[in-house]
Amino acid sequence: MKTLIIIFFVLLGLFAINSCVKDPGNQNKPSNHNDTTQNSVDTTKITPPSPAITITQGPLTILLPGNCQQSFTITNSGPQGSTLNYTVADDGALGGFLSFTNGTGSLGSGKSNIVLVSVKPAFVSANPSLAGSSLVLNVYTPKATNFTKVPVSINIKSVNSITASLIGTWAGTWSGTSIGANNPGQAQPQTPISGTWTINLQTVDTVAMTATGTLTWNGADAYWTYTYDKNGLITAATPNQFVPNRTIKFDATNTSFSYDAAPSCAAIHLTIEGFKNQPNPSDAFYGPWFSADFDVSSNTVTTQGNGFSTHPYAPVTLATTSSSGTVTGKKQ
Repeated sequence: MKTLIIIFFVLLGLFAINSCVKDPGNQNKPSNHNDTTQNSVDTTKITPPSPAITITQGPLTILLPGNCQQSFTITNSGPQGSTLNYTVADDGALGGFLSFTNGTGSLGSGKSNIVLVSVKPAFVSANPSLAGSSLVLNVYTPKATNFTKVPVSINIKSVNSITASLIGTWAGTWSGTSIGANNPGQAQPQTPISGTWTINLQTVDTVAMTATGTLTWNGADAYWTYTYDKNGLITAATPNQFVPNRTIKFDATNTSFSYDAAPSCAAIHLTIEGFKNQPNPSDAFYGPWFSADFDVSSNTVTTQGNGFSTHPYAPVTLATTSSSGTVTGKKQ
């Protein structure tokens, strides 16, 4: 009997010890287990910055029937990483009359598109005329921070509307280079020249595309004298001052203009052929030939490329050379 009791307590102790041993497969699992790996937040998605729109040059003016193409520029002025998506629409009160380029676009930060605008050919000579109308192009940028719709005004005018503004006195400066003769294979000798000009524009005929008035041309041009060797080659070319001071009349016989002068459609391109049909050599053959843009929207005169050319001559030999350059000025 005593032996049975001892065996009973031994077995009871072994059972107690075994129940205290943890499951080795669950040693690191708490009773309230949460799997955080499946509930983590994705932090890799970043919202790009918003774009901003800037539009330069407006409102615009188009003269009919010249239909000079005008332009404005759309720029994404937003931060790096932004993208400006835009749409241009002719949906003003009077819509459907305008042609334009780059009607849609996607611009990165700092990038620009130029939109060229003109009247559709079918409406250039329409009756009644579009002249006097104020049209609108709307630029839509729904995701820009500063605007969702930007209107660009386009004023349609008749060329006759600027005639009165052209009449009057315009003045400015001229500068360029006089070029002498050279031996074959050698560089031409050159010297700088400059002076002032004044145009009294008296009439402008928008039908015949001519004008009348006077051109006064003052300053210091140059003629050339040369030293030759026994073989007839030039050993020295010397510039000499030529004072051209003169006033010439211009009219339909030697003057023409166009009214599609860029960059402003509110301008005419006036050309005065000062030495047209003049004998060479002669003082009248000096000129000048004058060509420039007269912009009534800014009252300025500029040249695109060559603005004048002249034929200065040596007083004794009457040998002529060539001078050319640019002109700038404004209305007085």
